[in-house]
Amino acid sequence: MKTDPTLYSASSPLSALTQLTLCGALLSSCAPATVSDLNASDSESPSLVTGVTGGASSEGSEWLLDPSEQEGASPSDSTAQAAPPPELPEPPQSAGGAVGGDDAELAEPEPEPEPEPEPPPALLSPELRLIRTSTEALEITTNLPARVIFCDASLFDGLSCDDADEDGLVDQWEDELLEALKPTLRFHPDEQLLRESNNTMLQLGRVSVRTLTPLSLDIRIVTALSRVRDACRPENSPGDLELAYIQVSELEPGRLALDRMIFSEHSSDFDNWFDTVTTAQIPNLTTVTETGSGLLRWIAYSFKGKHTLFQSPERCRSIINLCQRYCPSDVSQATTQLDRTLEVLNVGEPSRARVTDLAPYGFAGEQVWSDERFCGGDENAQDFRCFRKSIQELLTSEP
Repeated sequence: MKTDPTLYSASSPLSALTQLTLCGALLSSCAPATVSDLNASDSESPSLVTGVTGGASSEGSEWLLDPSEQEGASPSDSTAQAAPPPELPEPPQSAGGAVGGDDAELAEPEPEPEPEPEPPPALLSPELRLIRTSTEALEITTNLPARVIFCDASLFDGLSCDDADEDGLVDQWEDELLEALKPTLRFHPDEQLLRESNNTMLQLGRVSVRTLTPLSLDIRIVTALSRVRDACRPENSPGDLELAYIQVSELEPGRLALDRMIFSEHSSDFDNWFDTVTTAQIPNLTTVTETGSGLLRWIAYSFKGKHTLFQSPERCRSIINLCQRYCPSDVSQATTQLDRTLEVLNVGEPSRARVTDLAPYGFAGEQVWSDERFCGGDENAQDFRCFRKSIQELLTSEP
């Protein structure tokens, strides 16, 4: 299409606004319109293009007309105001106030709260006790580790993994085992030792290892008494020791079986009598539930005055020919007033002793790991009158 160059000059009869429109539509170079041209165009020639020459069709040039002068347009259309532009949403204001102020920046989203940390697992309470099984057998059950290599003190409330006697076993586990296996002594109703305030009784325990894997142990619990009052003979001797020897073996972690027991029934300068309790006989032992703690205890029966231990009153009467009346009481005749559950000390091993001096426990001058006769803490006693064996001998020798 040919165009008249005069259409795009500043002196063209077309309004300057129309010229600008034509320049943009036809992509041609135009003479720049001045500000005065733009002002003058408001009062000059109508917007209908009449000066177009060169055979341009009026139909093809309708887009050049002002909308108010197009064919069919009403006069009111020329003065109609354009619809207002759609309102844009206002930008969000910052927490500090109006947009554009010092606090105009968008507020950062609040961080999500961090999840609550999981509470640490509850610590276990150390537990080791004697129980009767459904078959009446006696067993030890525990949640404590026996071997030092498996001990993790962080899992328990108040557990120490110390092994002061260096035998591979946790000392605290040994202490609990002795506490669970120590016998409660049932005395004769006429036992003088129970009526005299100056008499001392104490139990000394040693846990020695036969094998660590599988775990097999020898447990010796020696009952030390300050004196002997022989009921059959007018004898009052300083010092008395009675032994309970127990063999245990591990059935599985946390379970130990009582395999065999041996009681020292009689000890003198001339003979030694021992009563063996086999695995099949262990269910026949008398047991009681301790008031307060609820722990199961097994009963060792003590002969009057001489304190020899028996597994039952019947066993005493089957051995003792004379003075049978001084055998311990039958279960039906016994009362809790005749029962004594004593403190037991874990004395350790001969080379790594945990207890040596017994003076703090009421036995002045007595040593655990000594070959001296036991005199019950009577430092003035003549040696030949004292108990004929030492504590060390009972803790180390095979019965």
